[in-house]
Amino acid sequence: MNGSRFYESYLSARRLGQTNLVRSSSDRSINRHDFAPMDFRGETGRVIQDPKEVAMLELEQQSSWRRRLINRTLTGQANDRTLVGSSAPTKQVAFFARAIHQTQPWFYGKITREQANDEVQRNGNIDGLFLVRDSRTIPGGIVITVCHNQKCRHIPITQIKRCGQSFYTADNGETRFVDMIQLIDFHRLNRGSLPCLLLYECPGSQLS
Repeated sequence: MNGSRFYESYLSARRLGQTNLVRSSSDRSINRHDFAPMDFRGETGRVIQDPKEVAMLELEQQSSWRRRLINRTLTGQANDRTLVGSSAPTKQVAFFARAIHQTQPWFYGKITREQANDEVQRNGNIDGLFLVRDSRTIPGGIVITVCHNQKCRHIPITQIKRCGQSFYTADNGETRFVDMIQLIDFHRLNRGSLPCLLLYECPGSQLS
């Protein structure tokens, strides 16, 4: 190889190396497994090794995010003077908490117990399969229909008040949740008073 061709090869290799360097720094994807969940409460950080604890922290963050979103929405409304009186934001938060579950695919609305049973049967009658519906007997009530031992169980969800705030509960207030999404997510990981975990969602309602 003569001197000029050697120099051209050198320049080509250098340009290729620079291109690869740029790509490796700009297009690099981050692997989530390169990170460890940490708990920074207390004086020193602690690596969280229990997957269940990690999942519960994620649920807490999701609930906190929803509350912040609702508060930001209400703050914007208050700035536009659409709310009157100091109690209006609290009432609006309560309304959002009561209605937010209606956006979820597992919520079937006003169907009967028999229709709920049919939906569970139609979707495989698998233990842990569930849907949520409005109660037909309790005004404003909610019911979780879940399959356990291949039989449908209907769990009433009640609303209680603590310190002026409404909560949803499946166990007379032993565990309380600000909205139904939080309650459902909790019982995906913890059976609590339910007969089994809420493992599988019935897909969106086929009922008219």
